[in-house]
Amino acid sequence: MGSWWVNPKSLQNHWSAVKYRIWEVNPKARPPSVNWVLKHIHPNDSNLILDAIKVVGETRKIKEFQYRMRLTENEPWRYFFTRIRPWKIGDEVLEVKGVNFEVTDIIRYQQELEKQNASLNTKNEKLREYVRMNSHDVRGPLSNILSILEIESIEPLDREQFVQGVSDAATRLDNVLKKINDTILIED
Repeated sequence: MGSWWVNPKSLQNHWSAVKYRIWEVNPKARPPSVNWVLKHIHPNDSNLILDAIKVVGETRKIKEFQYRMRLTENEPWRYFFTRIRPWKIGDEVLEVKGVNFEVTDIIRYQQELEKQNASLNTKNEKLREYVRMNSHDVRGPLSNILSILEIESIEPLDREQFVQGVSDAATRLDNVLKKINDTILIED
C-alpha cells in the first residue's frame, strides 16, 4: 500500500516511502512528475487518474477506481485499487490524497477462476446434454426393442419384420450412444 498527494491545480506530486518502492524510484529523489507517472499507466487508465484528481479537487467527493501500471514494457501490467479524497482547509482544497493497494494477485486469481468457471460451465452443459440424451434418446430405441421382444413372446412375428424392427431400433440406439460418447468427451 502506498500513498501520494497532489495539488490539483499545480499537479505538484508527493509520495510516501512505499510509493517510492512500488515505482522503484530512489526515496531521496523528488517524486517524479504526474506526467512521468502517467506514462507508466495503461493508456486506458491514465485519463481516469487525471480526471479523478480534478473531479475530487472540484467536487470534494471521494473517488475510487482501479488502474494498471508497469515500469517497463516487458513486464506484465500490475493492478492497483486507489481511493482519492480531498484534503482541505475551510472551503479550499489544498491537495488530493490517494492510497493505492496493489491487487495484482487478486485480479490474476479472479481471472483464473473465471476461466475455470467457464470450463466448468461447459462441462456442466455437456453433462446436462448427456443426462437428457440418456433419459430420452436412449430409452426410445431401447423401448422399441423391448416392445418387439414382448410382442414376439405373445404372438410370433414374421422373421423379416422382427429382424427389421430390432435392427432399426438397434441402429438408432447405436447412433444415440455414439452421439453421447461425443458429447461427454470432456477435455481437461
